[in-house]
Amino acid sequence: MAQNEGKSASTLSGGFDLIETRMGKGDDAFLLDGTFSYGGATDQVMLVTQGGGALGGQIDEVQARLFFGHTVRNMTWLAGVRKDFKPHPRDLHAAIGVQGTVGSRLSWESYLFLSDDAQLTGEGQLICIAPVRAALR
Repeated sequence: MAQNEGKSASTLSGGFDLIETRMGKGDDAFLLDGTFSYGGATDQVMLVTQGGGALGGQIDEVQARLFFGHTVRNMTWLAGVRKDFKPHPRDLHAAIGVQGTVGSRLSWESYLFLSDDAQLTGEGQLICIAPVRAALR
């Protein structure tokens, strides 16, 4: 306990942010998105998984990202690698990113990827969490 004084304890956490099944007339699909991390309040190692495909068929896309993250105030700076397993199993990317929050209801993330054949791509998302109000009668 004395050795950890002044340091935050490392924890393992994570789960799936999205597990979605779509069923309809020819639009059947399965999607998943999960994040798992190990570390403290300032430094973490993160594994991010994404994938999906047609129900009853094969998985069309599978991707994993491994990051080292360093948190400063309300932003986490990320550096790592992205590996595409499907549809292009040989694709490997260097990856940098940043995640942040604004208040308790707004979060955002942005990433840049440099592939092993020198193509630069990026992505970003903004997430607004609205309060859920339900009336019980």
